[in-house]
Amino acid sequence: MWGKIGGDAALSERGQEYARALPDLITKNIGNKELTVWTSTLQRTIQTSAFLPYHKLTWKSLDELDAGVCDGMTYEEIEVRGLYRQLCGDAGLFTSYSGALPG
Repeated sequence: MWGKIGGDAALSERGQEYARALPDLITKNIGNKELTVWTSTLQRTIQTSAFLPYHKLTWKSLDELDAGVCDGMTYEEIEVRGLYRQLCGDAGLFTSYSGALPG
């Protein structure tokens, strides 16, 4: 999903490595305190928390910005299809985009 907005991609291999390392990182920093982990409903956030030994809750409000009809498109596709100005106006949503987004 590199370079695309929105979507519900699974974790990359690197993301899976991070998820496996996360429990040790948390334990080293806060010890064995009891925690509740909040995730969005996107599969990559749930997968990131999968190895954590804590109570988990999902909350749709934590999902990314809804990209609407542009979901899954690259910024170039949005521009080519003429959707940028239609959806975002002159001071649109994508004005701060500076490169490919990791997926």
